[in-house]
This record gives sequence, structure tokens and C-alpha cells, in this order.
Amino acid sequence: MKRQFVQYIGMILVLVAVGASAPAQNVIQAPDLQCIKNDTLFWTLPVNTCGPFQDYLIFGSISPNGPFNLIGTVQDPNQTSFVHLLAGNQTWYYFMQSNFACPGAIRLSSDTLSSAPPQPVAILSASVINGQVVLTWTPSPDIQVDRYIIYRTTPGGTVPVDTVVGSTTWTDPNAQPGQKSEFYYVLAADPCGNTSLFDLAHQTIFLGAGVDACARTITLTWNPYINWPGGVGEQVIWMGLNGQSPVPIDTVSGTATQYVFADADDADTYCFTVRAREAGATNIARSNEICLDPDLVQPPRQMAITYITINAAQEPELEWTWEDYAELNSASIERQNAAGSFQAIQPVAVAPPLSTQNAFTDASTDASTQSRSYRIQAVDACNEDWVTLPASAAFLQAASQPDFRNLLSWSPLVIDGAVIEGHEVFEIRGSLILPLGTTDPSTWTFEHILDPANPPLAPVCYVVETTYTLILPTGQQVRRFSRSNIACASQDLRIWVPNAFAPRGLNTFFRPVISFLDGAAYSMEIYDRWGTRVFSTTDPGMGWDGKRENGEDALHGIYVYLIRITRPDGEETLRQGSLMLLR
Repeated sequence: MKRQFVQYIGMILVLVAVGASAPAQNVIQAPDLQCIKNDTLFWTLPVNTCGPFQDYLIFGSISPNGPFNLIGTVQDPNQTSFVHLLAGNQTWYYFMQSNFACPGAIRLSSDTLSSAPPQPVAILSASVINGQVVLTWTPSPDIQVDRYIIYRTTPGGTVPVDTVVGSTTWTDPNAQPGQKSEFYYVLAADPCGNTSLFDLAHQTIFLGAGVDACARTITLTWNPYINWPGGVGEQVIWMGLNGQSPVPIDTVSGTATQYVFADADDADTYCFTVRAREAGATNIARSNEICLDPDLVQPPRQMAITYITINAAQEPELEWTWEDYAELNSASIERQNAAGSFQAIQPVAVAPPLSTQNAFTDASTDASTQSRSYRIQAVDACNEDWVTLPASAAFLQAASQPDFRNLLSWSPLVIDGAVIEGHEVFEIRGSLILPLGTTDPSTWTFEHILDPANPPLAPVCYVVETTYTLILPTGQQVRRFSRSNIACASQDLRIWVPNAFAPRGLNTFFRPVISFLDGAAYSMEIYDRWGTRVFSTTDPGMGWDGKRENGEDALHGIYVYLIRITRPDGEETLRQGSLMLLR
């Protein structure tokens, strides 16, 4: 504390009166007052050459603002201490002057020092940086303080561990902040060995972590940072992933001492720190860094059906994927029943490592009769159930319509993550699959117009192929094709029978016109009025020319025909009637 020159108003007035233009005057340097130890003042000698030494003057007051009175003199120019016998148990404030016989010289005063010990030092932060504790504190307001003593709490007590001169930052090379919270005090000290009182301790944040293998979480716990005047305003969780630089991932309240990090993966390495910030200030205290490779139960997070189709045998085929490192107790393929619920139809081996590509054919199902949905169900090593979304191939139905048309309709392909691009309709002719046309992704019907003059095989069979792009859980995209079941439609048999013909006229043959006959068994017989058969054939292209079976011309008159058609499915059509033979 600087001396107050209350008692030297006259001196100040003299100095002011000198003015800036006055010639330079000699000054008398004061002793450099270093410190006060109990009732004893200590100083270093001044250098003065303007005249002979007379004495050192010592002024004291029990108030920092004075008035200051002369309490003693020292006649020995080499003496560097003085005992104030009347100091008592009060706090005194002192300054000194040198008295030399130097007429006209200005007598300077020393700094004003107090007999009280230095004021306590406020720690700004005890932070863990690069595995070491870094302390920062505010400078002491006491001018006699020339160093700081660092104390740390140890199993043997709180002991001094270092002395710092000329700095308010210190790094502890011997602390173990990665194993425990470290407690620190900083004391200010002067040359006489006076130290400040112990202020509130600051302790480092010690961060620990626990892993829940089944919940796949990492729980961080730490001790609160204490003794900031404003308290802790907030705490920021920092994380470095797989050796990368740490980044803030979340902010918690100033009173929180726990944080749960979810969705951890044991394929990754995590490094965490907690950084506390003083409320209303910029002071930051970092915890130790804790790094871990968590041993977690890996579920089939990316389990998904990637493909479903109906093969040529009308059996559903499906494919699915999951992580090869997933830890499973069991898995099965489930099929939806008529009531709408899913039932396991096939267990799946789950011995590690798993295959990332898997396939199954449901040979027990005839996909031509009904739509079937499938899903994959798994139980991980923590007995948690996992199941894919259902998948089903397009189910195609074909129905004959009037005017030689077949109407096709189908349910859409269902696969989670599939983006439908469109559908293509094919006609099946023996071993050939011939394209008929396409529809857009949201159109699930198609009309096939048949040519009655050139009828196809009866029945006519179809299949629909859906093109889609699948977005896998990994983000990868694949393009696939899925086929529906085969559906067939039979047009109704159409027969036109003439009621007369003239072998020597325009209609020289009697022959019915039949549509959609191909593939069916055919026979036609002609009888006269007495029941005698006059003609028969199994060739639908062969007509009756009016002759009997013996080659003679049949007589003019009424005859009876009998036409029999048997479809490949066993359905039989009979048509009989009479006709007129004209001569």
C-alpha cells in the first residue's frame, strides 16, 4: 500500500510551486522497506551521494490513511532492521525516509507496508491439461509479496510442494489427476517469511466411467468443482472418437455429476472430459481425460430383409443381412398366418461369426394361392428382441374380362427401405417369358387385350417384375428385381355354329368357329335323322363336306351335330343342335 502524504501537505505545495520549468533538484532515496516480521521492520539500504548521512526516519500509523507519526529513528547508516517496541497486538502501517544533509533535496518515501500477513490468494482454476494439473490464481494485492507457496493435500497431510516466483500459473509434475481428485492451496509469501492464511481449496474434477454392456451406454461420473465465488454455471461434455480431436457433445447443469452416453459401439474408442465454467466468469476447469474401448453386447442393429421374390416353383425366396459381429442367442424366420400374426417357421444358426448375406426358400408355401409376409426375428445376448419390418413379394391375380381382355392386378412389393422404380408385366408362353408392358411405381393394374383371330394358349399366364432401389441401414444403395407369383386367366370358350350349308354353294363345308380352343381336346360327330353317324373328326380345322363316311353324298335334309370340347383342366363343354344340308 502506497504511503499517504497527508502530513506532508507543505512538501507537496513546494513541489507544485517549483513548476515544470524549475531546474532539476537532488532527491534523497528512501530505504527499500521489504517486510515486517511481527514487530520488526526489514529494509535494504538506499544509495545517496548528495551529502552526509544523518539518520533513517520511521513513520507509523494504525490506519492505512494516517495520520502517520515519527515513531523512531536509526542513526546507523548500515542498519537494516528496526524493532517497534510499542507495536502491541495491533496492525500497524509503516513507511521510511532517509535523512541526509542535502540542502534543497527532495526526500522520498518508501512504500507503505502493513504488519498484517499477506491477504489470501484466490485460485482461479485447478485444471487437468495433458494429464497434469495446471493451477492459476490471481496476483496478490500486497506489494511485499514476492513468491507463492503451493500446497497439495496428500495422504500425509497438506504439505508445500513448490514455490513459484514471478508467475501466477503452475503445473504440478507429480500429481495423479487421472487416479483421484487433487486438492490445492496457494499462499502468498513475503521476504520475511510471512504467508497468507489458507483460503478455500480448489480440487480437480476426477472423471470416471462405467459401461452397461446390455444397455450399450457409458455412464460418466465426477465430483463437483467447488469454491468458485460464483459457483459452477455449466459443464460441457467433450468427446474424442477413435483418436480424433475432442469436440463438445452436450451441456449439463452446474450441479450435475453424471452423464449417460447412449448408443455406444464397441468397435469405437471413446475419450471423454468434463469442462466446468464458473458462473458469470470465464474460468474453466477441466477434468482428467478418460478413454475406453467398451465391451458391449452388439445387437443386430442393421438387420434387414433385402430381397424377396417368387421363384419358378411358386415358392417365396428371401434374403436378409445383419452384422457379422452381432451377438445373438437365437434367431428365426417368421411367416404371417391367415389370422395376421407371425409364427416361426425356420430357426437360423447364430454361431459367431454371422454371415452378412443370408437366404431362405419357403418350400412349404404355394405362393400362387395367397400373399405371404415374412420377417426375421432375433434375440441378442442380453435377451432383447429384435425384429425386421415385414416383407412380401407382389401377389398377382388375373381375371378374364369380356371382349377378349384379361385384367391383371397385384399388391405392391413391400420391403423396408425400398424405393419402387416401376413394374414390368410379362406373358408366359411355355419356357418363354415375353414382355407385355410397364407401369409406374404407383400403378398396380394392367390390361392385356387378346387377339381372337390368333388366340394364345389357354389359359394365359403372367408374372410381374418390380424394379426397386434398396437403401440399406448402412446407407448403401443396391438395385434389385423382384417377381410376383404366376397367375393365369382362362377366357370363356366361344363357339359359333352355322345352321345350314350347301356343299355346292357358298358355304361348302359345315364347321363351327371356336375361340380359345388351343390346348383342348376336340371332337365333332354328325348324325342323320335315323341316328346313323355320317361324319366324325377330332381336328377342329376339318369340316363336313356333306358326304357320308362311305363317300356317298348325303341327302338333302335335317342333320344333328354333337361337339365335345375338353379343356386341359378337365372341364368339358358339349354343344349339340341341328343343321340343314341344302342340295
